[in-house]
This record gives sequence, C-alpha cells and structure tokens, in this order.
Amino acid sequence: MNKFSERLKYLRKIKGITQVELSKHLGYGYTAISNYENAKHQPDYDTLMKIAEYFGVSVDFLVGYDDFMERTDCILEEIKLLKKYRKLSLEEKQIVLQLIEMLIKEPTT
Repeated sequence: MNKFSERLKYLRKIKGITQVELSKHLGYGYTAISNYENAKHQPDYDTLMKIAEYFGVSVDFLVGYDDFMERTDCILEEIKLLKKYRKLSLEEKQIVLQLIEMLIKEPTT
C-alpha cells in the first residue's frame, strides 16, 4: 500500500464515513475510493485537491511529503478523551478539572 492509499483510508475512518459516502461527495462512482485505498488506481491532481479540501489537509500530506501522522495521532487521543469527558456528570467533570490542576503546576511569577 502506498502513502496516499494509507492516508486516504485513515482520514476517511477518522471522519467516520464510508467509501460510498466519500465517492458521492466527490462525484465519483462507488468503487473509486476502494480503488484508491487498495492502490489499484491513483487520483489525478484535481481529485487530490478535492480530497485534500474535503478532509482539511494538504496535498503534500495525502501523498506522503508532509508527515504529521504523529501529531494527528495525539489529536485523536485528545478527541477520544474529550468524548469521554463530555459523558461525565457535572460533579465528575469538576473532579477531573481539579486533578488536572493538581498535576499541572503553573509556575508562579
């Protein structure tokens, strides 16, 4: 699998959409995204631009020139934590905030 194939699949899964949903949004047949993700076909430049715009990433990222996967993984972890936090009661949220404040000691000036 090439970088584009891996990253397209990764971004689609993060966004929680199917291959069919993405292909409809881009105006392609339902197998187009599958073919991209399985590295059977490569998109042209206009398609790369559409995909990059849809996911809010650069073309460089899609094709593997910009490697911010580690930063993206950190952001995903933060999103997971935020989703869990939102499910807590008000009292539980206050406890979490107190724990965070205890763990992160701001320097006094």
